[in-house]
Amino acid sequence: MSDTGIGGDKIERETFTEAPIERVWTLASEPGWFIGTLLRVVESGFASLYESAEQRAAAMEDNTDGWQIQLDVVKRTAEQSRR
Repeated sequence: MSDTGIGGDKIERETFTEAPIERVWTLASEPGWFIGTLLRVVESGFASLYESAEQRAAAMEDNTDGWQIQLDVVKRTAEQSRR
């Protein structure tokens, strides 16, 4: 898992789930989600949004934590449907 990309301007997060692809697809095909058995989120462009390094670092830290929370929710929800 990579926290930053080239020049510290990108966040990547992914999770592997044992949920059936049909369940992951149903959940992840809602607008705003990227889907697959391996679910990966890539967010970039921080350098163009924040002039100061401090603002950029704070935004990346907040969003990194936020994406991990969202991916954990997707994984947990998708895997609960198997029971």
